[in-house]
Amino acid sequence: MATQRVPREEWESDEVGDEIGFDSFARRAGESLRFDAPEDGVTSVVRQGRHQQTRRRALQIGVVGVLVVAGIAVLRHTDDSEHNVNIPPHPTTPPSVSPVPTSVASAEEINQWFLDYTGNPAGPASGAPVKFGVVMEPFLYRAHLNIAAKYLNEQAGGVGGRPIELDVCQESLKQCADRFAADPAVVAVLENELATDTWRNSIGATLAGRKPLHTTYSNSGTVGVDYYPTYSETVNAMALQAERLTSPGAQILFIDADGNGFDTPDVSSILENRDVVTIRASTSAQLVDTIRDAEAADAAAVVLAAPPFTAGQSHAPNGEAVCDDLVHALDNLGMRAAVIVDTCAPRDGWYKLDVGLNLTSPDLQSGALPIATDMPGLGDVPGTPAIRTPREVGALLAVIRVINQLGGPAKATPESLDKAMREFTGPVPLGAGPLDCTPTGKVAERVQPGSCVRFVDVHQFVHDQWIDQAPIDLGA
Repeated sequence: MATQRVPREEWESDEVGDEIGFDSFARRAGESLRFDAPEDGVTSVVRQGRHQQTRRRALQIGVVGVLVVAGIAVLRHTDDSEHNVNIPPHPTTPPSVSPVPTSVASAEEINQWFLDYTGNPAGPASGAPVKFGVVMEPFLYRAHLNIAAKYLNEQAGGVGGRPIELDVCQESLKQCADRFAADPAVVAVLENELATDTWRNSIGATLAGRKPLHTTYSNSGTVGVDYYPTYSETVNAMALQAERLTSPGAQILFIDADGNGFDTPDVSSILENRDVVTIRASTSAQLVDTIRDAEAADAAAVVLAAPPFTAGQSHAPNGEAVCDDLVHALDNLGMRAAVIVDTCAPRDGWYKLDVGLNLTSPDLQSGALPIATDMPGLGDVPGTPAIRTPREVGALLAVIRVINQLGGPAKATPESLDKAMREFTGPVPLGAGPLDCTPTGKVAERVQPGSCVRFVDVHQFVHDQWIDQAPIDLGA
């Protein structure tokens, strides 16, 4: 395979000066959980979900149809630009169509979902509190955990019938680790590594196994467990999606827009049967010029690898964000490629992976419907998929489930809970399919240490609707 590369240029990203700015770049769109997914993680059903307005105590989800997504062409106006998108034919047989039932979920059914998922008793929690250590710097992550804990404590049994208490530590990672380890009431630690005070430094090293650890969005792996895809795992899944959409020998344009020190994985082994052209987005050139210079205007698929928050930062010489710069480059060059992203706002015809809280299939099984409607303030962005931060809530619910499977907080010793968290196979709220905390083979090559992720969700935005597709299996 002939791989062309344009010399990499230094990225000059804008700093995000406050927590509001930090979270405003968080990834938007949807991610579904499929409880009945087969071991190979693929399904023949392509579902079209339609997000309806939700209410606190009564709601109705109308799913209005299904679409087969294979070889469709979309010609639409997007934002202020005219963007032509031609989805190349799927190299395999299109999936069969299956009807999607319309469901009505009452407040009682939603509440019962929390009880069924966690294994908690009904009603308010009581007794001695059960603590979770929390290491998350931006306010929004902690606020969502507070909302979840309040709801569970008041209506859905806390954790094993006892109230949840969140011990939020804002000291040094060593001080936090020592404090959590010394407190027998702390059953587990939850961290968002991307959001720690030192950015991408985990508490895991100093915690040293003294308490079970769940890390959300680790950059280089975790000594605990991680139930959701990281940037690296998402990029690998995006490459597999590009392979899925193209034929052997096709040209694929891979745009590396890493501006925050992330390590973009090398996807050459995944795309070894494709002609991959890799370019680097920079602040010194417009993408239209970089793509033209790389002779990649005829690419059948474009993969935009942009880590969290990069998509919203100034990128091109005119200060344009990289997603918008890509739109203009495609239009100016007349490119009709399949576009695969994970951080950009919805564009007609584009594919989106690892896209956070899924409101495209807002059913009870995925956890999206209960979390977005019965926990006010989580995911309620009318008409659009919500930001990805409710993953922390999903992780809390998953750990509570594991604790109850052990027999409740009294029996969840650090050793037994750590072991059970590593052996947990799901389901996990807002996740795409069964977990595999001991990956082997191809999975091991495509996940970070400690990751339990095997499946990454895929959606396509067509005519203002999200179309759910079979998730990507990182073990494929």
